Amino acid sequence: MKSPEFQAYRTALLVTFVVAVGIGAVLLGASIVVDLVVSPHRAPAPLQSIDDCRRDVTSLLVRLAETHAAIELAPVKGDAKDLPARWDEFAAAWQRDWEAARDRCGFGQSPSGAYERLAHVHENLFTLRLKYAALLARFSHDVQPDVTEMRRALDRINAE
Repeated sequence: MKSPEFQAYRTALLVTFVVAVGIGAVLLGASIVVDLVVSPHRAPAPLQSIDDCRRDVTSLLVRLAETHAAIELAPVKGDAKDLPARWDEFAAAWQRDWEAARDRCGFGQSPSGAYERLAHVHENLFTLRLKYAALLARFSHDVQPDVTEMRRALDRINAE
């Protein structure tokens, strides 16, 4: 049984609890009302045109392939200095451009039709960049030393 001498404490505790829950409910309700009624509704940013998105994705693909080819060709031309660092520098800028194209074109927002197909190509570019990085790592380790040595031998022959 409940002791009558603690009745006042139980009542005070119950009132404090009800007041705290009530204040929390009022704040929650006010937050919802402010969010729905008072705050302006922001329309999503308009998507870039499909032609602009196609140009962006094509440019990303071309830059990826051309830069990879140029970096692998550098030792043949006699410029074999720090190829992985060149790739890393390019890849960081390319990554920013890839993300910007994703945001401008709304890739990842479940677009339909041509945007969906373009989003698929765009997503695959990221994987292709990783594959190119792996190829370049193998090239730097396995092929570049041989190409650099051949280039030096040719330079010595040409100097004679």
